[in-house]
Amino acid sequence: MKVYISIILFLSSLLVKAQDQTVSTGDSIQQEISNRYQIYIAPTYTINQFVETGASFAGIGLGFIFKDRIDLSVSYSQILDSFKKQIIFPSRHRFDQSNVGLHGQYSFLNQRFRPHVGFGVQYGMVTWEPEHDSNDTFTDSIYIFNLIVGANWALNKTVTLQANGGYNFTQDVEIVGLESKDFDGFRIDVLLKIRLLNF
Repeated sequence: MKVYISIILFLSSLLVKAQDQTVSTGDSIQQEISNRYQIYIAPTYTINQFVETGASFAGIGLGFIFKDRIDLSVSYSQILDSFKKQIIFPSRHRFDQSNVGLHGQYSFLNQRFRPHVGFGVQYGMVTWEPEHDSNDTFTDSIYIFNLIVGANWALNKTVTLQANGGYNFTQDVEIVGLESKDFDGFRIDVLLKIRLLNF
């Protein structure tokens, strides 16, 4: 049994070494093919302009990169802040928002530091929830469109740091106490892209 385990470990080490040599010292054609597609997961942190202050969101994204230039991703984020408002006297309501997004961006350079431009659309589910037992819950669904500029910085072969600045545009907000202009404004995103698969 130990012999079989030793053989498996030895063959695995040879395979890992061969793959590493292929990526690091292989010819340019093979390296280009091996890096053509990439799948990554990305924890995200976002600050959006909201009413007269800002709202912070934590989220997770799953993305696909084609030829180190085109980046498409889907994401989910949840608000972190606790905003409260007295909508119906005497009860107070707490604001909640979660977003599902689709994003795309194009990078100008194929280097370790790559500036980019992008766009996105998010489907936001917003809610005023009563602090105490009550049926007075107010909900709405909104679409948030955004344009971004930013840059990627490859820290190593696995992890890339990305920062964006941009602007949000919102349509058809009908929830009580808020308007479209309350969601419009500047945004800042920080993402940590972790490579899952490269092929």
